[in-house]
Amino acid sequence: MAAFAKEYLPSRVRTDADTAARYYLRAWQRTSGDHDELMIALQCAALEEFRLESARLWQPEDAQQGARQIMASHGPALKRFLRTVYEHTRAELRKHGIKELPGIRGMCWSEQNVPEWVRKAVADAPDDVGVARFVHTQIAEQPMTSYSTSWEIATSFAWYYVPPGERNYHALVIRTVPAEHVLSTCTTGFGKPIEREFVAIGHGGPGLALVGHGLVPCIRGPYDLEVIRACAEAGLPYVFTAIPAGVTQDGGIQVLPLSNAIGRYTPPRETELLKWWREHQDGDVVEFTRDTLTPEQRQILTRQLEITIDILEKAYNARRKLPLQIGAMLALRRDFLFRWRRALGGEEHREQDS
Repeated sequence: MAAFAKEYLPSRVRTDADTAARYYLRAWQRTSGDHDELMIALQCAALEEFRLESARLWQPEDAQQGARQIMASHGPALKRFLRTVYEHTRAELRKHGIKELPGIRGMCWSEQNVPEWVRKAVADAPDDVGVARFVHTQIAEQPMTSYSTSWEIATSFAWYYVPPGERNYHALVIRTVPAEHVLSTCTTGFGKPIEREFVAIGHGGPGLALVGHGLVPCIRGPYDLEVIRACAEAGLPYVFTAIPAGVTQDGGIQVLPLSNAIGRYTPPRETELLKWWREHQDGDVVEFTRDTLTPEQRQILTRQLEITIDILEKAYNARRKLPLQIGAMLALRRDFLFRWRRALGGEEHREQDS
């Protein structure tokens, strides 16, 4: 690597191989591409070095042109660097007996740039209620693609702001990545430890994607994942519905003005939606929505709950097709929604007949 560093690397990182490696790894923490020509050049180098047939570059053409110029001058060094990182990672994974890594990737798009497979997945959903459903799909990747092993962190990447008035789309891609397709982990090369990140070589492959529009689906890890996956495999309706606040006149999502009103239970970006709370928090949410929302907001939320309950009822009525534990989870969710709907209508809490 030292010889390549001296001969091929730009003067600003030519000091030695270690300096070059640190430069590339730090650059990855800023961006995996975007308009950064050097990082796009690394993507191009991965495409060639690992002979990736299904991966593709997502960056603008003008940025790709600059990256190709860097590749023409420094391509051998970039490819050698990536190969070294890959071999080091493979050795570490073998040493610990790791044959695959579970990965989750969060993404979001506006109406203007949403991929067709995402749009198609929720095309039949009502415009004024946020929905999410699992779809089995072929996952498209860049030559170097980031994943996290944390549900919470992956979900945060789907929280990026979409301007009011635009229909926004979100996806959580869930893949099991074979060890031989892992370029690096946050301890062997590219990746941020705080994001529990690893980087996959873009072979793509089959995977699950939780696709939504409206507001970001809030997932509590295995709890919601088990329910939705079991229903999907049993051929039942999707049962997870994110709840936005309503729609603007031009059809976009208008969030509820709840900023910080529910304190420690709020999402990181203040309160942009009413989350599905854990069961011991349900009473707080019911009381809050009953006492705080305006009549118009309560009417909108009640309509969304009606749609959600209708979807959930279909799965609940067919729960014998599901594992016992999943059926019990559905019953808890169903009872909570009934209580929430009654609270919005001003009725006293009472036991729901099953």
